[in-house]
Formats: sequence, C-alpha cells, structure tokens
Amino acid sequence: NNCFDCVSAACSWTVGGCFDDCMQVADAACYSSNYFEGKTAGEICKVEEDSIKDSDTCGALSSCNDCLETSLPSDGSKRCMWFETGFCMSGCGMDGCGVSECSAETEEGESSGSIKLADDKDLSS
Repeated sequence: NNCFDCVSAACSWTVGGCFDDCMQVADAACYSSNYFEGKTAGEICKVEEDSIKDSDTCGALSSCNDCLETSLPSDGSKRCMWFETGFCMSGCGMDGCGVSECSAETEEGESSGSIKLADDKDLSS
C-alpha cells in the first residue's frame, strides 16, 4: 500500500496508511482528493513527499542559527522555523510559527532553562 494507490482509489493517505477518510486519524497530515481538488494522485503524493523531506531536514537541526539559515528542500524561498523551546520545524504548528531571529540565549541551540513572561517575570527551572 502506498500514497499513490490509496489516493487513486479515492481514499485518504495519512500516517503511512490508507483510510476511508481523514477523520479516522486525528492531528496528522492527510492527503486526499477531497482536500486537493483538481490535483492528480501523483501531485497529491508529491505534496506528502515534499512535506516529509522538509520535516526531516528541519527536524535534524539543533541550533537556532542553523535552523533559520536552512532552506526547505521543497521551496528554496522558504526557511525552517526555530522554536525557543529548542527545536526546529518546517512550518507552523501547535506552538505557533517560531521566531524569525535567534536571541543570544538560543544561538547555540539550547533553551535557556527559563521562561520570560509578558510582564518580564523570570521563571527559572
């Protein structure tokens, strides 16, 4: 079973498996002709392939500078996103969209161990 065969059969491809619809798996990317109108199964599965490459590329980075300087394999005009909790992603997620520049404390890729609140209180861990 693969993405192309699954989507070609009017099913939904998600988390490496074929399902009747995207509602069967929560909080996961899902690839189906229902969500990519006018695209062929090959085009839809290319989106999934690109997403995996982008995620793997960014997810392997452990420093803020390396993260923000790395272009996405699928689109060289877009870059990875750094999250101050110490990780790099290829796109926005449940934690928002990351930061656009490294702070002094995250330049080496390590979380500072403290959280600054909006009123500048410091909660050190």
